[in-house]
Amino acid sequence: MMVVSITSTNGLFPEVRHKRINKEWRDGYRRVKACADPAPAASFRELEMREPISIRVKSPSGGCLDVPNHLPLTRSVTLEKSLGLACDAEMMSPTSELDRLKRAAAQAAVTLISNGMIVGLGTGSTASFAVSIIAQRVADGLNVIGIPTSEKIAQQARSEGIPVSTLAEHDHVDVAIDGADEVEIGTLNLIKGRGGALLREKIVATAAERLIIIVDDSKLVDRLGIRASVPIEVVPFGWQATAKSLRTLGAGLTLRLGPDDQPFVSDGGHYILDCAFGVIEDPVHLQQQLDRAVGVVENGLFLGLTSQVIVGSREGVSILHPESNTQINSNALCNGGILRNK
Repeated sequence: MMVVSITSTNGLFPEVRHKRINKEWRDGYRRVKACADPAPAASFRELEMREPISIRVKSPSGGCLDVPNHLPLTRSVTLEKSLGLACDAEMMSPTSELDRLKRAAAQAAVTLISNGMIVGLGTGSTASFAVSIIAQRVADGLNVIGIPTSEKIAQQARSEGIPVSTLAEHDHVDVAIDGADEVEIGTLNLIKGRGGALLREKIVATAAERLIIIVDDSKLVDRLGIRASVPIEVVPFGWQATAKSLRTLGAGLTLRLGPDDQPFVSDGGHYILDCAFGVIEDPVHLQQQLDRAVGVVENGLFLGLTSQVIVGSREGVSILHPESNTQINSNALCNGGILRNK
């Protein structure tokens, strides 16, 4: 990931464009984060190039400066010219540590897929790793059909060569692989929906013979709600009334917005309210209350659905089962396939 910090010397908000040129970046692991400080400053002037990249800094007045694609590694270049802009950027490792852990968990999960399976394809950054790894196996001859849980994942799967279908054509799903926002140790109950696809994810999860959750170890919690809000998908009509009823349940909520600062709209045409309940003492009771709320389409509590959780950590990959908290070394997973039975 590359983080670009922009300071404007003329009070204007600059535009930064980042172009991937390394082949390994095709999976979309890189993101550019840009910010502007309207206060005049000229101290940020150099961009240290640790990898070949291309950057264009553009001012609202139309001037722009291109940084060459193939600067020698570790060479510094000055971006401040006639634009009235100053730029400082730092290139981190091509794959962040967090992404490495997610990918390790995804790699272990994909070993559980065998020829002829119908596979539910989850939505989110971690699930996206799994989709790419499945695509690599498909390219090597694996015969599977994917059931995507969002239009975004469907597009990724198709573009990477995974045959996709729907529950209308395949009502039995052998295994679904998905991520989670929080995993409660012991029960393996989940909070999901940060990726905006919780309704379709829950439909596929309930249709699946096995639900395999892949996370990094930061997602493990003693009780649900410690860090994550519960996403709740609601009908746009009268969503304010629905929000009012949810507040009576103790939710501190916000309407999720999209990049355009307009309400985020799910693939099903619904809004999402992110509801913070704090530590959830009784998830089953809360889920029942949410299910009774008029205007609620679905909630992000996934209770009693998880077959196993594959966790990536700095110590390696481990496996959790409901209640027992049994942890199994990833070597056993890869060599023996011991998790093929639910």
